[in-house]
Amino acid sequence: MTPARLAACLAALDWTQRSLARRLGRPKSTVGQWLAASVAIPPDVARWLEDHMKYLARHPAPERLPRSLLKRFEARVTQDPKSGCWLWTGTLNNEGYGNFGAPKLGTTLAHRAAWLLLKGPIPPNLQIDHLCRNRACVNVDHMELVTPAENTRRGKRAKKTP
Repeated sequence: MTPARLAACLAALDWTQRSLARRLGRPKSTVGQWLAASVAIPPDVARWLEDHMKYLARHPAPERLPRSLLKRFEARVTQDPKSGCWLWTGTLNNEGYGNFGAPKLGTTLAHRAAWLLLKGPIPPNLQIDHLCRNRACVNVDHMELVTPAENTRRGKRAKKTP
């Protein structure tokens, strides 16, 4: 993978150098070195990024989903001015996550529906982490795609923090 291809992948996936570094568990400076061509991009990283690009190509972008679906979703959201969270007012499951059912999406968790509607597809090997730690929040600015292991680590760390 060339630095130009890496830059194109980051742009298409709407990722920053920092977010790629987080996903890979590497320093941001390493990603900068890859982009500057001062260090070769490892083949496993190149394959992983290309897999993400293939997934993106196979799944619909949010703008292709009907606007009525977004309106239905927005009708079940209220904003909390203190936290900035968009709180789900529809049904919540036993773990505190919202449920959203729609013809194009099927029944899914509300925060996953928010991501699909506003950001795009969720790669199969990633999960959504609520950075605000509020499971009823559907604000995509409060979410980040992470590996299952990272999501578990962050969840355990949050439980230890008062």
